[in-house]
Amino acid sequence: MLLGTPAPEVFKMIQTIARSQALSRNRVNTLYREFSDRSRLSSEEAPRDPRPRISTDEMHKELLKEMILEDNNWSVFDFADALGISKSSVKRLMKELGAKKVATRWVPHQLTDAQKIARARISAEHLERYNKDHSILDRIIAIDETWLKYYDPEDYWSARRYRLPEQEP
Repeated sequence: MLLGTPAPEVFKMIQTIARSQALSRNRVNTLYREFSDRSRLSSEEAPRDPRPRISTDEMHKELLKEMILEDNNWSVFDFADALGISKSSVKRLMKELGAKKVATRWVPHQLTDAQKIARARISAEHLERYNKDHSILDRIIAIDETWLKYYDPEDYWSARRYRLPEQEP
């Protein structure tokens, strides 16, 4: 019926009827050409065999799980390179494993109650010694265990790590 009509006009008709669900111009031209030379006789899609997923099998899933548990600082590209599979396959496996990339946060050290009591006791002893002999300060060497000047926090994107559901945050 439309074989005598030029392909651009057929495309305009389809676009008018189907609007946002219309086929692309290239697809209409391809189908028009196939019907014209009689290589296609039906508008139905030919059945295709689905491509087997060989890189998202259980073996790769277990290997990825072990790698995440061992070192969760890798990127998807690193995991893909180490496993020898594509980045999209790694992402699919991560989704199946429930792995999420979460941001880590620096949490300051919290003293336990016993540590607070011990520090208060030692400070009271030092104060008592100082009240008896003011030259005691010349003999005390203070060592600070906190080296904040060497603390170099990672930026937000670098500080993100992969976590599996069974791992603690």
